[in-house]
Amino acid sequence: MHDRACPGYGRLRRHWVEKCLCLATRRVSLDAAIKARALALQQTGFSPLDALHLACAEAAGAGQFLTCDDRVIRRYSGRMIVQSPVTFITTMV
Repeated sequence: MHDRACPGYGRLRRHWVEKCLCLATRRVSLDAAIKARALALQQTGFSPLDALHLACAEAAGAGQFLTCDDRVIRRYSGRMIVQSPVTFITTMV
């Protein structure tokens, strides 16, 4: 990603996010089970957004969850493999 102070950062970020979303093969609708799981994750120390993101990934049946947030990688102990994109790529090569 580019420096946030860079002119056009917002536009570049939106474009990058749109490209990533095109790769999505499944969409998850927020329901009571996802909300409950997100609350449970939040009670273990995850931020509300991280908890919701993890809960949605679990509900979608994701086997792996990629994040650059080392705290999420260390803290998560659910059924998905949570790792950095770098670790993911190096294990795939």
